[in-house]
Amino acid sequence: MARKKGIQGSNTDFLICAISSRHEMPILTTDKDFTNFQSVFPVLLHVPRG
Repeated sequence: MARKKGIQGSNTDFLICAISSRHEMPILTTDKDFTNFQSVFPVLLHVPRG
């Protein structure tokens, strides 16, 4: 599904998204890839303050 939309990620990243979505828990990250994943997966992001 993500690949069809031109979004690539590692298996580990997709596993993190799946667990986050299933348990309705935000992902704490500074990785910009997870912002792209939001267009495909219903994940919440918790971005730390700079």
